[in-house]
Amino acid sequence: MKLKFICQYISLNQEVQKILQILKKCPKACIVPVLDIEDSLQIPLDPEKTTLLKSRARVTLQSLLKLVNEMDLEMDICIRINATDTEEFSKDILMLEELAPLINWTGIYLPKVHSEEVLALYINSLRKVNYSELVVIAESQGFFDNYPGIISLCKSKDINKIQFGHWDYFLDVKEFPIPLPNDIKLWNRVESLIKAAEKDDMLYIHSPFCFLMKHDDFQSITAYLDKITTLAFGMSTLSFSQALAICKNVDNTKPVNPVRYNYKPGEKVKIAEDLVQFFNRPVSPEYSFNIDTSNYRFYAPHEYLSALEFLNNPEAL
Repeated sequence: MKLKFICQYISLNQEVQKILQILKKCPKACIVPVLDIEDSLQIPLDPEKTTLLKSRARVTLQSLLKLVNEMDLEMDICIRINATDTEEFSKDILMLEELAPLINWTGIYLPKVHSEEVLALYINSLRKVNYSELVVIAESQGFFDNYPGIISLCKSKDINKIQFGHWDYFLDVKEFPIPLPNDIKLWNRVESLIKAAEKDDMLYIHSPFCFLMKHDDFQSITAYLDKITTLAFGMSTLSFSQALAICKNVDNTKPVNPVRYNYKPGEKVKIAEDLVQFFNRPVSPEYSFNIDTSNYRFYAPHEYLSALEFLNNPEAL
């Protein structure tokens, strides 16, 4: 199988010791950890809470890296920073510059690369930061509209990995509901991205899988990617158990069979109303995401925002 790298996103909205325990386990399970200061701390429709959580996460990150250095731990660590068009971006850059003496990042994940100009801003802003590679995240129609310029700059700067962010992408193009992992709408976009990326020797990283405990289904996604890629590819995961499942994936796993979902208007309304009700249930919004513990389904905040947009203007989606 051509699966060569597994990236596990780790929220910084946790205790330092808990994050450290996860980091220590990663090398044993062929996982590259990606500390996340972006979407996992983005509380929908609550900018003040979002700002507070991201500020707190930066403090956590500084404490974590100081501890890693004090313990003389050698480990690969990546980070996903905030987008260039946010107020958090300049704060992230300042933090990364302050942390430069403590770490050489294995990778820095760059969200919402809509154009060559956005990528150039990232590269220029990170000139005082130590890192081994940059990973571009494709998560808007703008990326696909401006792909030639983005890839040209990638090649000139030795950037060779592209991750697809399906939640952001389908929110941006106003597709509701956001496609499930086996939806043919998702795979049509993925296959076109893989084809374009591999034409320029770029490696593809797949978007996270929302069903946290359906490991057999996750393995089938990996098998399908192995079928449609010609170069090495990567997977993003949301939990350690997900990463372990595909780390041990075998070559005879049956690939997923993409299907077409044909929702009736009334079904879409019901899905949207249920999503809004789920996100608005009386729990403390300390995380941007929500997990339905009845089936361990991960819901990204983009799904909530997409549902609100649909209910406000159902004819547009």
